[in-house]
Amino acid sequence: MLTDDVIERLRAEVPVFITVEAAAELAAVLKGGKAPQRTPAAFVMSVGLQVRGPDAVTGMYRQHLSESTIVLLVASRAGDARGGAAAGRAEPLRDAVVQALAGWSPPDAFGPMELTGARLVDFVDGAVFFEVAFATPQLLRIER
Repeated sequence: MLTDDVIERLRAEVPVFITVEAAAELAAVLKGGKAPQRTPAAFVMSVGLQVRGPDAVTGMYRQHLSESTIVLLVASRAGDARGGAAAGRAEPLRDAVVQALAGWSPPDAFGPMELTGARLVDFVDGAVFFEVAFATPQLLRIER
């Protein structure tokens, strides 16, 4: 699964993260209205597929896909109740994630991950949330 591969890659290539988990772990923390306490952290989720029309191939159904993956970064700073000072900590994290993932080909992918965007998402409980988005080309092949 792509999410698991990205988590493993970030754990290996960006050791500054205290936490690197699937997004489900973050959802459990945010239910209480609190930000993660162990930061900097990265939470990874697959957010969908973009598809192109199928190719005409005899005896096979083939379609090019692009799987979208988000890495949500969380940074905080002690004594920064509003999260403003933590915002500056998100940019180096973003750059480290881009260095680790852009151009890297996960196992079973049809090509390398491509950076598609990055943006500040929110401030929660003194932490800044920053999203880095990637697309990974895939090829759907079904023998007929």
